[in-house]
Amino acid sequence: MRIGIYSGSFDPMHKGHIKIIKTILKEEIVDKVFIIPTNDYWDKKIYLSLEERTELIKLSLKGKIRKDKYLVEEDLSKHPYTYLLFRDLKKLYPIDEFYLIMGGDNVVGFKRWKHYKELLQYGFIVVDRNIDNIEEIIKNVGPKEYYLLDIKGIGDISSTYIRENLDDYEKIKKMINQKEYEYVYDRLKK
Repeated sequence: MRIGIYSGSFDPMHKGHIKIIKTILKEEIVDKVFIIPTNDYWDKKIYLSLEERTELIKLSLKGKIRKDKYLVEEDLSKHPYTYLLFRDLKKLYPIDEFYLIMGGDNVVGFKRWKHYKELLQYGFIVVDRNIDNIEEIIKNVGPKEYYLLDIKGIGDISSTYIRENLDDYEKIKKMINQKEYEYVYDRLKK
């Protein structure tokens, strides 16, 4: 089975994340997507707990994507580095093929990732974020194979912007669905 690994903070999950997953599955790049919310080990402040983000991801995907096409994997959220995550995935699913899903902005600095060369044995699914010469950058990084996706309408969607504008749903309603907004609002504006 071909499995896309979509790891990130998802703080909160928004319409852009959902559209990326839907596109990857619709274009049949992979058979299934594992969504893995990261723990708070970066220098990045996390606002919703891991449990809240996991619950929000499940709420966000319910009824939008067939349940057999994705897995929200909380048990693998403990890894501070992506290469460690992929090591565990390979142990758990030794015969499956994995594809790292990431934005083009992450590819630009990919060679600074810890043990990045270990990840080059996997395929990449890169979402173009209007980076100049992105295809050349991907080739220079050197993954086993890659898919470059140009997904319209997600470029301006930002979890940070959503959090900063929780008091005005009109400003963010194009970025986050009502029920997900209410979930986030209830937890961050208590």
